[in-house]
Amino acid sequence: MTQAIATNGLVCSEILDRLADRIGADRCERYFRRGARLTLADGRLSVAAPNGFLADWLRRRFGDDLSTTLRDAVGDASVEVEYLVDAALAPDAGAQRAADANERAVRAAAAAQGSARPDVVARIGREEAPRPSPSGAWRQPPLRRFEDFVVGPGSRLAFDAAQAISAGADETPLRALFLHGDCGLGKTHLLQAIVNRARLSGRTRIRYITGEAFTNAFVTAVQTNKIDDFRRAHRNLDLLCIDDVHFLSNKTATQNEFLHTFDAMDLAGARVVLASDEHPRKIQALCDRLVSRFMAGMVVRIENPDRAGRLEIIRRLFERRGLRVEDAALAAIADRYEGSVRELEGAVTRIEAMLRLTPDLCPTGPAVGVIAVERALGAAPSPRARKPLTVAAIAQKVADAMGVDLSEVFGRGRHQRVVLARSMASYLSRELTTLSYPEIARDLNRPNHSTVVTACTRFTDQLQREPDRTVRDDGATLASVTDQVRRELLLHAS
Repeated sequence: MTQAIATNGLVCSEILDRLADRIGADRCERYFRRGARLTLADGRLSVAAPNGFLADWLRRRFGDDLSTTLRDAVGDASVEVEYLVDAALAPDAGAQRAADANERAVRAAAAAQGSARPDVVARIGREEAPRPSPSGAWRQPPLRRFEDFVVGPGSRLAFDAAQAISAGADETPLRALFLHGDCGLGKTHLLQAIVNRARLSGRTRIRYITGEAFTNAFVTAVQTNKIDDFRRAHRNLDLLCIDDVHFLSNKTATQNEFLHTFDAMDLAGARVVLASDEHPRKIQALCDRLVSRFMAGMVVRIENPDRAGRLEIIRRLFERRGLRVEDAALAAIADRYEGSVRELEGAVTRIEAMLRLTPDLCPTGPAVGVIAVERALGAAPSPRARKPLTVAAIAQKVADAMGVDLSEVFGRGRHQRVVLARSMASYLSRELTTLSYPEIARDLNRPNHSTVVTACTRFTDQLQREPDRTVRDDGATLASVTDQVRRELLLHAS
């Protein structure tokens, strides 16, 4: 029988990571990591919820996203998703009262602010409020560890700096660390490892938060006149770790608040660790004073691993799963995926999932071989272009295919065809390059990376729901034009 893999298993963890990219990290955390339990076994992914209403709501709200994510993660379209009820996941009465109180607070804040309809804000409140566990305590996913980080030439300095700052003020003079690099290279892993090591050493005044969560908490504190509580929570610390700090871009009030937070912690001798997709000087619309504070600490870039580094990472990933792998299979995976470490993890996860789900079709023998790799990943080459594609080249090809001017794609026009072309360019730039959202936003002349995230999400949804929609005067459909542009770009890059 296939081994069951619960939420903290490697395969389900990969599925949840991919799902977070589609629906947003906060929603994935709220509804799936905390509010449900995932189990993959016997060719089926089971999603258990505390009651029938929530199980049905998850199916209707996120069913398509989860099914698509599952197919992408395991590489098998036959794997089904079922939604079950597990009463053991239900919160107790006290926790439910806390959730109700949170919703009332959100409604009250909306009424006081007068800036949103009550029904809209109430929906946001339900969506953003964390779900308690049956005991009433938050069920946090386990933090990553330093021991699980695969160190390569491009990540050695970042790894050493992260270990040093996690040791505490008595062990190192390092008090501020800024990690940056492309998506999927291990920035979040190192931040969580720092927090994990600091907690194990007995320090308790620690906060790990994303730039988005910091912003949301600040806005809520202002709206509810609880700014003093917010400052106590984010300043009376020994260690503050903020992931995706580039989210503060274009948010003047939040930047000012964080500047004062940074200064207060510096005066108290506390440590601050930040992570971003971009170097501090390249984050758009970030005030000079914050850039100066960031640059005053240690700024380290995590580089993409070279081939030797990729081989070692893949070997370690198989070892963690208790699988041996042939050298030829290692080389096949390393040559296929030249981008982020996350891509390598995804490839190994798909191979493991295929071996567990269909062991008869993927015999491994004493070790995973090339045949198992090709059956799990397909014999086709990686969708990543062999020659680097630029966003400008992608935008030009999309503009030609959609019959719009390139200047319109880079402009602010809201004509339906122009907006669609802009979304397609964002989507293909994300798919065919290794650029981060902020880098794509910059090259497409967008004001911030959230516009690119929204465009990619919207276009993905349109491709799923309206693939046969006519988008050109000659009757060409959305799916056919997208495939045409993709093929031409890959042919040009080969």
